[in-house]
Amino acid sequence: MTHFKFASSIGVFGVIVGLCAFLFNYHIISLSFPGYRLFVAPAIFLLSFFSEETDFIPKMILFISGQFLGYFTLAYFFRVISGVAKKSI
Repeated sequence: MTHFKFASSIGVFGVIVGLCAFLFNYHIISLSFPGYRLFVAPAIFLLSFFSEETDFIPKMILFISGQFLGYFTLAYFFRVISGVAKKSI
């Protein structure tokens, strides 16, 4: 599997995890999902550049994009670095 395909699959997984965490946190108000801010850290980071007054739909598009890009980037760099480490050994 190429680095890009691997990172893309991890990015899609990150979007699924982020959406599940968001839906749980959004619909179950009385509970706080443990580790929510950790799981959706890439989305929160991207959303920090935008106003609180941004509408819901654009905010969700940014949320999903941030999740995908964050998980994709981490997986891609991890895969490349681990490949370089294997070649040097």
